[in-house]
Amino acid sequence: MDVVLYTKDCELYLDGIERVEELPDDIKNSVVILDVDTVGFSAVPDLKENGNIIMAITAKRLPGYTMKLISLGFYDVLLKPVDVKDLEMSISEAKRVIYHEEEVIPVFTSGENLSGELCKELCSIIGNPEGKMKEVLKNVGKAAPLDVPVLITGETGVGKELFAKALWKLSRRWNGPFVAINSSAIPPELLEAELFGYERGAFTGASHTKEGLIESAKGGVLFLDEIGDLPLSMQSKLLRVLQEKKVRRLGSTKEVHCDFRLISATNKDIKSLVKDGKFREDLYYRISTIHIHIPPLRDRKEDIPILLNCMIENLSKEMGKRIRGYTREFLEKVTSYSWPGNIREMENVLRRAIALSSGDVLKSRDVELTVVDYCREGLEELETLLRLEIKRLIEGGEEGIYHKLLKKLSSVIVQEAYTLLDKNQSKTARILGINRITLRKMLEALAPSPKA
Repeated sequence: MDVVLYTKDCELYLDGIERVEELPDDIKNSVVILDVDTVGFSAVPDLKENGNIIMAITAKRLPGYTMKLISLGFYDVLLKPVDVKDLEMSISEAKRVIYHEEEVIPVFTSGENLSGELCKELCSIIGNPEGKMKEVLKNVGKAAPLDVPVLITGETGVGKELFAKALWKLSRRWNGPFVAINSSAIPPELLEAELFGYERGAFTGASHTKEGLIESAKGGVLFLDEIGDLPLSMQSKLLRVLQEKKVRRLGSTKEVHCDFRLISATNKDIKSLVKDGKFREDLYYRISTIHIHIPPLRDRKEDIPILLNCMIENLSKEMGKRIRGYTREFLEKVTSYSWPGNIREMENVLRRAIALSSGDVLKSRDVELTVVDYCREGLEELETLLRLEIKRLIEGGEEGIYHKLLKKLSSVIVQEAYTLLDKNQSKTARILGINRITLRKMLEALAPSPKA
């Protein structure tokens, strides 16, 4: 098979075409599958301009080759021998993209297909669906019905797992399992056994056979949280599973077919990790067919009043304490705060404020105690993390760590203060206690270099 062109009527171009350029010029809004080993891929840009989705078939398993094809514009890459089920699934997904690209499912307005509990939780993280979260909801609506990997990025506490659950509930896999694992919470030496499972006697302590989480997600969704912390050794194994849709337990010679959808999440900059050699580039392209970024709470403060109403209603019911409302001073205090812990921090602060309030109206003094306590705890946590990072760098043989850490910390401090103070250089310099000229030089150094 050299070239297969799928339209609604499933036309086939099998023989007599030696190069992809020989395909008819009027192919539009179709799924084109190319055997790139024989016909090449030089005409891919022209085919894509006509609204086509291009998929590749290849026997080459060279490192980075799949990533190269995806970067050239291929929607998916199938390895020979091609599994018929995988081929059918890829074609179905591609057709949905072609014929429903502009369709936006009203994900969170009616709550259809979402459980009441999930709807309630989502209400507490969205705020105004027509505001800064509109693009996020639009992308979730597009991504949900497509059975392709999704990468969700955003700071700690923005609600990445809740959005992953929404993608699951609104997909064709809604009646399958939702299996979640946090890559950073499990020691590297145990992570492989958790993901892949093991046979009895595979290692010391393996007294029984155990199914891995990848197998457990069969027919459903595997949510891999903090994928940016996945060790390189595990990244290559995960990539193979995603490519071949098969998994082998530790201590076994048998491979098991696994049909699951991968949804990943991270609070790290994966592209920077790729650049630093800490994350495989081909895996990055595999897991980020669709990328959804959730903005931090400080960038959508207009949502805070809506979030407050929703959270207070939910928490007061949960805690069995009626809260009638809050004062304007209370609102001003929570609105002016930067919320470094995002939605999760706000929920914890409100929970404690409700518990400490003396009546049914939340006042400024109720939230002040919780914010002060949180900041103190946050500084202590930052100090602990910094100590651990210094230890890790020294044990890893790094040099010049003083300047590296100082540069990183100072850039975060300057960028955050500059943003929160509406990019007012005079005010930022005064608040930080540095010279304005020094601040300007630091901002210039932090600015992205213009593309050549």
